[in-house]
Amino acid sequence: MRLVIDFLKTALVAFCLANVAWADDGAAATGKSMTLSGTARPSDVAGEAYRFVPTVSNAGEGTLKFAIKNKPVWVSFNADTGALTGTPNLTQVGTYHGIVVSVSNGHESAYLPQFSITVTAGSATLSWIAPTHTTSGKPIRDLAGYTVYYGSSPDELNQIIDVADPTATGYVLTNLTAGRYYFAVSSYTWSAPPSAKSAVESITIE
Repeated sequence: MRLVIDFLKTALVAFCLANVAWADDGAAATGKSMTLSGTARPSDVAGEAYRFVPTVSNAGEGTLKFAIKNKPVWVSFNADTGALTGTPNLTQVGTYHGIVVSVSNGHESAYLPQFSITVTAGSATLSWIAPTHTTSGKPIRDLAGYTVYYGSSPDELNQIIDVADPTATGYVLTNLTAGRYYFAVSSYTWSAPPSAKSAVESITIE
């Protein structure tokens, strides 16, 4: 009788294990867990609008609620859609680490892998050829420097930078926000009025 009892116990355990394995395989085949997907843009330029909306799959029943950890100060977060939106300014340049977006339907939760967003300031590199003669053909012997003009319209170059270096052949403007900029340059000497502005050039920072 003891051998029979041991056999029955062994058979019962084997039957239970078989049921557990079958149930697991069945769930994997016929049911899928909720997932959250999407790749947030890892960088942005100050002044440029940022937007990211994750995608939920197999949401199941219940109202979806999104959450975020380590939200950048310049980001607005929508708990109903998971959307991250915002426009950083120049004071918010830097890298924002460890951002985690999650969603829950009240029964289960899904998470995006943590990510970072780096906010940079735009820059523009200008270059020119030093003048050697005046428009009348006379040699320039006392070149003193250059004036850089720029703005958001070719007709309103209202930002002015003095480059007081006669050997300079270029200039780098930094801390620019996203947008289109227009530039021109003129030269000046110690003994004559400034030259006319150069042709206007433009660049888009995005």
